[in-house]
Amino acid sequence: MKIKSIVAPLVVLVLVAGASLYLLRPQKETFGNLPASEVQTVTIGDIAHLQPGETVAIEGTIKRECPSSGCWALIEDHTGEIRIDTEKGGFALPLHREGSRIRVVGELELVENDLQISAEYAEL
Repeated sequence: MKIKSIVAPLVVLVLVAGASLYLLRPQKETFGNLPASEVQTVTIGDIAHLQPGETVAIEGTIKRECPSSGCWALIEDHTGEIRIDTEKGGFALPLHREGSRIRVVGELELVENDLQISAEYAEL
């Protein structure tokens, strides 16, 4: 009798804790449209060897972001940093995400003699 009175609440506690952890796990957020064809993932340092018009994917950390509307961000990885612009992709990134991991797919553009990515898709 005493074992049942201990086991039943313990089982309930384990189930509630497990359900809470499942519901609180980090969720991926996606923005824009993922291109239909496979896109090569490159480091930011490799982008200097590519041409404007090429579509690439990068993964990194948001270093700085547009403070008012989420229309641009500076992304960095262990090889450098690059600016992304979300206007052509028709989406804005959520604000206050500096330090978050991000994956971006988009077309390289030359803007004021610097390459940037015109983002078509982003995943946080």
